[in-house]
Formats: sequence, structure tokens, C-alpha cells
Amino acid sequence: MAKIRNPGVIGKALDEAVREMPDGRMYVYKDRTISFREVDEASDRVAAGLIKRGIAKGDRIGIIALNQPEWLYVYFAAAKIGAAVVGLNVRYRDMELEYMLNQSETKAVP
Repeated sequence: MAKIRNPGVIGKALDEAVREMPDGRMYVYKDRTISFREVDEASDRVAAGLIKRGIAKGDRIGIIALNQPEWLYVYFAAAKIGAAVVGLNVRYRDMELEYMLNQSETKAVP
């Protein structure tokens, strides 16, 4: 799979970290160390999937998840394609979630 280029500051920061310390620890989740390279590669796959679903620069995508690696994969994928992230709380009630999605004009919740 082709490397998805990072247009903004967040994506460029990840690019720089991967270039300088690809196997460096980005974070630890449940005793598993996850490297900058792993986040970069996973977020490339997610970005490709978002693009296939029609998500483009300037679109808004929602993230509703607990603190887990997948949250960051989606976050960095959005940054790579220039989409904005709408953080959604897993504790929102249905009406709160509907309000947030409608007001923010969220295009997708992957």
C-alpha cells in the first residue's frame, strides 16, 4: 500500500517521529508497546478505507471509542487526509449523540 502523505501539522509530526525513531515507543496499551511505525502503517490503512468511503479533506468524521489504539489510528488517518475529527463520548445518550452528529455535520463514524 502506498504511503499516504500528511498535509497538516499533526501528520507531519507523526512523519517526523517515524523518520527519527520508527521503532520507538509511541504508547503502551495493556502491556503492549506500540511503535510510531505501527501507528503510521495502521493509520495509512484506515485512511485508505476512509478515502474509499468518500471521506475527503474538510469532511468531519466522528470517533466514539474508549482509550485504545484504534482511536489513534482513526485520529491520525483523519489528519493524513485532512478530515476533522469530532470526538464523541461513549457515555452520550442517543439524543445527545444525534445532536452532536447533526450539529457538527459529521459525514461518517468509522
